[in-house]
Amino acid sequence: MKAYIFFLAAILSMGNQIAKGQSCPDVAPAIFGPPTICKGGWATYKVQFFPVMDPALLRVEFFAPDAAEVRRSESGLQISIRVSETFTTGQVVAYGVLSGNCGITEYYILNITGVSGGTSTGAAGTITGSSTVAPGQTNVNYSVPAISGASGYTWVLPFGATIVSGNGTNSIWVKFGSDFAGGTISVAGRSGSCNGPASFF
Repeated sequence: MKAYIFFLAAILSMGNQIAKGQSCPDVAPAIFGPPTICKGGWATYKVQFFPVMDPALLRVEFFAPDAAEVRRSESGLQISIRVSETFTTGQVVAYGVLSGNCGITEYYILNITGVSGGTSTGAAGTITGSSTVAPGQTNVNYSVPAISGASGYTWVLPFGATIVSGNGTNSIWVKFGSDFAGGTISVAGRSGSCNGPASFF
């Protein structure tokens, strides 16, 4: 079972620490998510796991040292953070940790900037849909109850999955590509440029 762990802490003073043995590959996640976040609002970020080795030997650690609040998915592949009303700039950091003597792989940094423009919505409720899908399957429905104060909905899908229809609404239909290998779906309410707290599936 893939083991991923999210932590909230500052690691910017750690530097690029790599301690590798001869059999230790480079396994660094790429961070995907918005470079701007509404002041006082939420944003969701995800990492891509590169399966170049036994996934049981790797966990991904994710840091958001400037976040005021954090929600994380059970799989560990997504994190939703809230920043303060006075937030200006900060960073989201992710890196892989390999078991044994391999140590810490090269980490990735995403710089984020706080912007004004909207009011955070209520928290997203429980997502309903199929938890078991096959690569190549299409028109799989996922939905969430209406979110208080939301004029739209922001869905974040795992790699290999795309929204076929319903994007921006509380009910979407998804296509899973032939390369789909699992992951997390999340949704958050949107008002203006601001998102509310996300829920994960």
